[in-house]
Amino acid sequence: MAEKKFENKSFNPFENNEYGDHIREVVTPLGDVYIINEKTNEKFIKGTQRHDGTFRKSIRVRTDYMPQEENCAYRVKAKLIEERNQNSKTLPSISTRNEGIKINNAVNKTGERKIPGWNPVEDNANNNTNNLKKKKKKKNIKNYENGLN
Repeated sequence: MAEKKFENKSFNPFENNEYGDHIREVVTPLGDVYIINEKTNEKFIKGTQRHDGTFRKSIRVRTDYMPQEENCAYRVKAKLIEERNQNSKTLPSISTRNEGIKINNAVNKTGERKIPGWNPVEDNANNNTNNLKKKKKKKNIKNYENGLN
């Protein structure tokens, strides 16, 4: 009698035949396998087998669930620039209109590329400014000492 209670009763909804017609497997670009029940509009991550031979349960997730690896929130600047360049190459109509416009991004008068955050100043000029600061400081100290005496 106890055997009859558990016969054909499975807690895994994918093992039941009632959902068999409405189940569809979807593989994401990263290789994750999702099971979608089109009748109830539920989405599951398919259970996998452990090394010891036991099976993990299927995990129910929201239908709009997107794993963090697939949903790239941070975009690298170099990659964005590369995508823009590819887009400009694929759209010749846009590039033909802007042929007369000279774009001079991050290039100084000598034609060298600038390094962001670096101001090229001659070494002597930098030393001169340091010397002037030191002289001014000494002068202020002398004036202060003369004022106390």
